[in-house]
Amino acid sequence: MTTDESKIQKPSTDTTGNPPTSQDSGAIEIDVECPDCEYNLRGLPGPIVSCPECGLESDVPVLAARQWDKPWYRAPGFNALGIPAGWMFVGWIVASIILANVGLYSPLGLTVILIGILGWCVLMAFAYRAIGGFLGLGLALLIHVVLIGYLTSLIGGFVLVTVGILNAMEGQTNTASTLWGSLWFAILCGVFWGCRRAERAIAGVCIRHYLRRKPTQ
Repeated sequence: MTTDESKIQKPSTDTTGNPPTSQDSGAIEIDVECPDCEYNLRGLPGPIVSCPECGLESDVPVLAARQWDKPWYRAPGFNALGIPAGWMFVGWIVASIILANVGLYSPLGLTVILIGILGWCVLMAFAYRAIGGFLGLGLALLIHVVLIGYLTSLIGGFVLVTVGILNAMEGQTNTASTLWGSLWFAILCGVFWGCRRAERAIAGVCIRHYLRRKPTQ
């Protein structure tokens, strides 16, 4: 979300000429979440507020400026969580090609496997440090599941559509095969949707962690 500081009402003096109290200050008119507990601070007297839920003090204009309005993959720390999954996927492809030619127990094959495992462990260590220790590890592993889900849904959907088209061209379709194909396609669409929701949830955790680590000034 973008910041509109004009919507943070400015305090003004009352009719007696005295400075306003927090009760007299204007209320926050935009949706801003507490970076610690996600409580909506809308309606509280601003611009400096203490969260009613957890007590964290926040500078609302600064906090609103940091509310995320960019694509999920640009969330701070998201790449550190996703790189291990990318390494695993690319490494699996490279290792499969090499091992198919040199064999699993050859010196080169064992070296490739060792490099792949060590590289993955190092990247997981970065994920551990990027987002709150074991939370980072858990999110990084979840991205592995998300990546597998994406590949399954996309490849499976492509295969189902291709087979359906070929069967239709050859006149081999029937009610049962059409129903089963539609059911599996719906399941794959559900997997894809779940992966989209999961990746956005992970990005949300990254953003909240970023806000907690960078206190308002």
